[in-house]
Amino acid sequence: MKRQIVLRLIPVLLFFLTEEATGCSMYKVTAHGKTRMGSNYDAWYLHPRIWFENARKPGETGVAFTGARDDGANGVAPQSALNEAGLSFSGAAIPPLPKSMADSRKVPITNRTQYLKDIMHTCKTVEEVKAYIEKYDYGNLPDDIFLYADASGKYLVVEPGIMTLGTDLSYAASNFCPSFTAKDEALNMSKYRKGLIFLEKTPDSSLAFCSALSDTMSVSRPKMGDGTLLTIIRDLNDGILHLYFYHDFTRKVSFHLKTELAKGDHMLSVAALFPPNANFEKLQGFHTPQHSPRLVVLMLVMVGFLALSGFLFLIWFAMGWKQNQHRFVPLFLFVLSELVAFYMLILTRKEPVFFFPAPYHDPHSEVFSAAAYIPFLVVLSLIPLLWMNRKLFRLKWWPGFFRWLLVCENSVLVVCAGLFAYWGFYSVWG
Repeated sequence: MKRQIVLRLIPVLLFFLTEEATGCSMYKVTAHGKTRMGSNYDAWYLHPRIWFENARKPGETGVAFTGARDDGANGVAPQSALNEAGLSFSGAAIPPLPKSMADSRKVPITNRTQYLKDIMHTCKTVEEVKAYIEKYDYGNLPDDIFLYADASGKYLVVEPGIMTLGTDLSYAASNFCPSFTAKDEALNMSKYRKGLIFLEKTPDSSLAFCSALSDTMSVSRPKMGDGTLLTIIRDLNDGILHLYFYHDFTRKVSFHLKTELAKGDHMLSVAALFPPNANFEKLQGFHTPQHSPRLVVLMLVMVGFLALSGFLFLIWFAMGWKQNQHRFVPLFLFVLSELVAFYMLILTRKEPVFFFPAPYHDPHSEVFSAAAYIPFLVVLSLIPLLWMNRKLFRLKWWPGFFRWLLVCENSVLVVCAGLFAYWGFYSVWG
């Protein structure tokens, strides 16, 4: 019974400890009477899926969705979609806005996944999407930007609290809010800048043009070969979806929406549709707290121990014990313990740390960027601490409780250093 309770609590724990750490790029192109929409889903999820849902009642449309983030009882959270009317959407994560755009006078969005699905089942044009969303407090989705397009070539950009209709032949977006981001700052985003340069060519809505554009805007990082998990290009006029997996644009799987809906509601694993991908297999074998509940539990246990032991060392130091040897070591152990506990807690939330070059630089926090040097502090501290631990037992300078507490402290620090090495935090030249 106790084990079942723990196993049920772990997904809840992961939900609260894991932040949405994904990036995306998306675009729509209209030329020669045809509109296509493409999206790159840049994420570290291990189970990307495509699924098909028929109309739920008269007047609604059937929809093809793609996504990879499990949302509990709601199923998989949609990241992009195409419905039978030729309406399509893609979403991307954005940095925190400088102010809240929530409007408590409107209907609250209590279920993001169902909200996005309802739009795609209900609406047929971007004007209908705009009218639908206006009823809701969409400013209370502060971490998302959405791009909708329909078969006519019109598009709708949905930012937190702001919607903009457009008729340009081409439009590209990525992980920023156009209304709050300066153009120069947006162009600093490499995939977005490369997409705009590509779109300066003669407008084309062919699959070859769009796949080349998607490839141009895709991501493949050097450390793990990770990056764009899923690319999907939708033909809004003919209802065809072309799927590419893990930034490999040499292979694609295509679906005709009406044909798939005729098979009934069903869901497919994207990875199973393609031959083995070496980079994706490398991702699957790389253990991070976001992919391993047991590792999360281990890390949280170590966080708790380090936080508690640090304060015990501080209390001992503050009590002014009259030891003559290594009087200020307990104070150092307090600082070290709390820093390592803080960093381990960061790691349960900051998934990019594991995949970007070391030492990791957080574009939104100097504190988190500085924390990337804590693994080096651990290694530099371990050698003198292990030597001192042996000497304390031989000469019995400290009371027995604190000698054994230091043994436990060193053991936890050794495990931490091992994890840091496994995750590549010391590979600053690689």
